[in-house]
Amino acid sequence: MDFTGQVADLDKINEVAKKNNLIVIEDASHAFGTKYKGRAVGTVSHMTTFSFHPVKTITTYD
Repeated sequence: MDFTGQVADLDKINEVAKKNNLIVIEDASHAFGTKYKGRAVGTVSHMTTFSFHPVKTITTYD
C-alpha cells in the first residue's frame, strides 16, 4: 500500500510476485499523481486501485 505519497517498493514486491506466480494489486489511494522511478503510479503493478474518499489526494462531491 502506498501511503502519504510514498510509493511501496514495487520492484521488490513484483520480484516476489513473479517468483511465486502471483499478481500485484497496488493500493495507491494515498499516492495519486506520484511517480515510481519515473513511471506514474498505476502503471507499474498488474492492477492499481484509487479512492475518492475525502481524506485522499483526490476527492469528489455531489
